[in-house]
Amino acid sequence: MDTKTLVNLATDGNLARLEERWIEILEQESTTPETALELLPVFETLATKQHRAEADTLATTTLDLLADRFSPRELLRAAGPLLLTLGDSAELRRQVTALFRTGYQDRAAIDVLLEEAGLAGGRPVRRALRTLDVCLSVSVGDYLVARHDDTTARIAAFDDAAWGFSLETRRGQRELGPVELADQYAPAEPDDYRVLRDFEPLRLAELGERDPTRILLSILKHRSEPVSSDTFKALLCPEVVPAERWTRWWSKARAAAKRCPHIDVEGRSPYYLSYREEARTLEQECWDGFRRLAGAKELLGAVENYLRECRTRKQEPDRDLLLKMDEELGRRARRLRSGGLTLRLVQRRVESLLEADEAAGAAVDMLRAAPDPVVAIQGVEVTALWSDACDCLAEALPDRITEVLAALLPVAPLPVCGGLAERLGAAGFGEDDFEALAARILGDPLRYHAGLLWLWDGAPGGRVAEIRSLSLLSTILAVLGDLKREGTVPRKQAQAIAADVRKGLAARKYERFQACLEEIDPPMARALRTQIRRLDSLGRATREDLSKLLRKRFPELDIVPIVKPWEDPNVVWTTGTGLLTKQQEIDELVNVKMKENAKRIGEAAALGDLAENSEYKFALEERDLLRARLAQMQDSVGLARKLTREDVPTDHVGVGSTVTFRHAESGNSPEMTFLGPWDADIERHVYNYKAPFSQAIMGKTVGDTVELDNVSPPGRYEIVNITNSML
Repeated sequence: MDTKTLVNLATDGNLARLEERWIEILEQESTTPETALELLPVFETLATKQHRAEADTLATTTLDLLADRFSPRELLRAAGPLLLTLGDSAELRRQVTALFRTGYQDRAAIDVLLEEAGLAGGRPVRRALRTLDVCLSVSVGDYLVARHDDTTARIAAFDDAAWGFSLETRRGQRELGPVELADQYAPAEPDDYRVLRDFEPLRLAELGERDPTRILLSILKHRSEPVSSDTFKALLCPEVVPAERWTRWWSKARAAAKRCPHIDVEGRSPYYLSYREEARTLEQECWDGFRRLAGAKELLGAVENYLRECRTRKQEPDRDLLLKMDEELGRRARRLRSGGLTLRLVQRRVESLLEADEAAGAAVDMLRAAPDPVVAIQGVEVTALWSDACDCLAEALPDRITEVLAALLPVAPLPVCGGLAERLGAAGFGEDDFEALAARILGDPLRYHAGLLWLWDGAPGGRVAEIRSLSLLSTILAVLGDLKREGTVPRKQAQAIAADVRKGLAARKYERFQACLEEIDPPMARALRTQIRRLDSLGRATREDLSKLLRKRFPELDIVPIVKPWEDPNVVWTTGTGLLTKQQEIDELVNVKMKENAKRIGEAAALGDLAENSEYKFALEERDLLRARLAQMQDSVGLARKLTREDVPTDHVGVGSTVTFRHAESGNSPEMTFLGPWDADIERHVYNYKAPFSQAIMGKTVGDTVELDNVSPPGRYEIVNITNSML
């Protein structure tokens, strides 16, 4: 049946053809009363086109022709909607009234109800039909819900002679006639949330624990607008769900709602739930969500969630859905003029289920044509797809696979570094190659922070000679220190690096960090604690965890001795200029000397015959020396504390003091300033306060005498003045 064709005939006024086609439809064996419901748009069109008489005739003809095959009650399923559509049709009213009288002749005093309802007597059609439908569908014990609020009632008694109803409500008994009953109440199911709330609260609580979806559905069915999670909480707490258990209950209920084909879940904090009368299949749910997603990571997650749900339901993935996903991914990838590799890799996952390889071929072609395949794969923002990218790389550039993988490993996400190392080993990457790679990483640890964390993790998949955990830890903490320096890397990148470092340190419950603690003594532990406390980028939780492990290994750290500033082994006092000078030395070591050393190692390794290669051995020895020097410098910087004017004493010699001496016999009055080791300048008479000569003068006051051997004439000098050099 083509309803659209019939509507067009009605619109064009072709009533003869419309009636002819209509009769053909009614005479078909497959036609049912529900068929008339599907044809209601035809009646609406006739009424608006001023063909009301023809519409009335078609309606009465429909009921007459169907009366031979269907009972009066079955016909009423179509008769009521027809009458509502056509409105005040006297003949149709008479016909529908007769159907009610015949169909319900077994009900006592049916004529009384028809008279009360007023279907034949001129009462508005909608109100009359509502009265008949409600009163004929309920009996004693049934539940009702108010039309204008959420109050409920139960039918306690029924007078079948006068159609009078006695209702039990939370406020007491009510007596209503048939019209008042239908005007004020609608029938309700026994497990309706509102009924259970008012009449069976214990059962409601039990249902909430056992099957929360039924409660959600019951609430949603009677709401025209989506219901928020906050509204659900207001409705259900604390009568159904105790307030302290709400969060856990709601998580369970929300998860169940997402699997319910009649509930749509949208939003987030708060969530919004709405009722869908027509159930959606899993495939419809997944496809609707898939099309709304934008990022490749989310698209891959949607595919994996669908496959996981299929396994849960023990059903095979729907091929038509996978084909639509494949087509959508391909369309999006083609739309991206540059890039699109990540989408092609997601598409490759889908096509592996379809036993197709179009996307794999496209990914291979993209890598083959890429100016720099390393940059192309770095652009794959989904870590889980790096393995797929490397598979395509092996096909695209088989002759360069080792070169590209070796360049990728130091900059790859930490979770894939081990897999890349295994691929390198399988491609013929030897121990010497891995050593050179490690040297490159340590030569520029900030740039290759992922590779640094791979080394820290024990270089899984690779063959690298064991590097002392303490040396690696010093390098890692130095990287975090470098992030604090403005202009080193963009802020977002710095945050990402810090997050990676925190994960790397915390791996396997800080296993490697605890190994480091076995290599150090208490003074070094105290210095390490100071360094950790100053690294804000470690984050509060990680700092606390590391400090706790330090205290557990070295409980004596909590015993705080009274130490004079110049004697504190855990502090290196310095001016801002001195600290900058030291950092420039570290930069020179890392960015110039260590890079040059890494280059020499690579060049020497390329000469072959490493056993007899003296240049290679010398370069390795130099690398070890540079690493040790870098670790020492980084340790020192970690202890640095910038000197301020408030830190300099005025009543005795301390760090930052400028002291004037006087020789009693010659009258010579030399002046000396005592600052940190990175500020010392003998020619300007600025001395390192940590030097033994300086330590002998620290703490002295005006009037004290000291032996000076580095002035002329040497001998005993009196301290005549002490000033603050930071002023």
